[in-house]
This record gives sequence, C-alpha cells and structure tokens, in this order.
Amino acid sequence: MPDFHLEKICRDTMSLSALLPSAEPFTVRVIENMRVVSLRHLAGGTAAVERALAPRYLTQLPKPGTYVGTDPCLVWTSLTEMLLLTSIDAIAEDMLQAMAPKHESLACAVDRSAGSVVFDLLGVGIDDVLHRLLDASAIPLQAPHATRARFMDVCAVVVRLGPQRAWMLLDRPDAPYAATWISHAWQAADKSR
Repeated sequence: MPDFHLEKICRDTMSLSALLPSAEPFTVRVIENMRVVSLRHLAGGTAAVERALAPRYLTQLPKPGTYVGTDPCLVWTSLTEMLLLTSIDAIAEDMLQAMAPKHESLACAVDRSAGSVVFDLLGVGIDDVLHRLLDASAIPLQAPHATRARFMDVCAVVVRLGPQRAWMLLDRPDAPYAATWISHAWQAADKSR
C-alpha cells in the first residue's frame, strides 16, 4: 500500500523548492531528511535530558539563545524546551525511546519531524534577507546563536551556522507562506544593491 503521507511531503517539498531562491550568490533549499525532536521538560527535568544525550551524542546543553553540536544539533528554545535537529534517524529514535513518558516523569521527547520543515539559507546577502523578515533584535548574527522569532505572522526558529549560513525551522503548514516571503525579501535585497 502506498504511503500517501510521504508522497504528499515529497510533493510539498518540490513545490516549495520552486518558490525559493536557487541561484548564486544566495540559495535556499529544503533539508529533506532533517528529524526534529522536541525535548520538553518541567522544572528539574533537565537532568533527564542530559542523561538521554550524554555521553553518546552531546555532553552539554545549550545556554539560552544558543545551540550546541552540528549533527545532532540541540537548540535552546525556551526554559522548558530544546529542539534536537539531526539527519540521523537512529539518534532521533534513541532520544524518543530514552525520553518516552514511561521512562521519565519530568521530561519527554516529541517527534515533530512530519510537521516541520527546515530551510537551509546559504550565501552572500543572508543578513539583508533576514533583516527584511525578522525583527532586528531577534536575528542571530553569529554561530552558535539561535532564536525563536516572529517571522512575518508565524513563528520560526533560526539557527546561525556561520557568517553566510542559517537554518530556519517552521511548522510545515507555514512553509509555503515563508518560502514566498523569503523569495520576496531576496528580490528586494538584490534590487537594493
């Protein structure tokens, strides 16, 4: 039996790619295989997150407004949540198992992969584009900074990977809206040069 959900995600990704800037010096692509796992915890539950991550994956938790690691990448989003971003299915599955509600009383892991999309913004002009999309005070200017920010009318998590690279994580239903705005912002930034 065909997996209609998977087919729809593939069609959505192809239609998103058509909306995004794809020529040098600035490109945006959808990261196809990124797993997104929300690690949520109550007060006192950070120890459960640390136990699940260490020593195999990450040995420290991110401080507010930052991230640690690359793959896996752990992004601080609030006092009670961090997002694990990884292209490695085994890591995501390990975290989901280790932090299942039956194992931990103060923390849990929630798979948000199917409901999320990650854009990879790369190239010269990334700052011009981000300044047209986000409040200036919310833009992570250098690695390892990350922030949850208002992206036009929706929420986005922006992870600054380097001077000319950032990831933008959005809820999947908001992705076409975001792709359109990213394209408009790039066109406006390109014309102003």
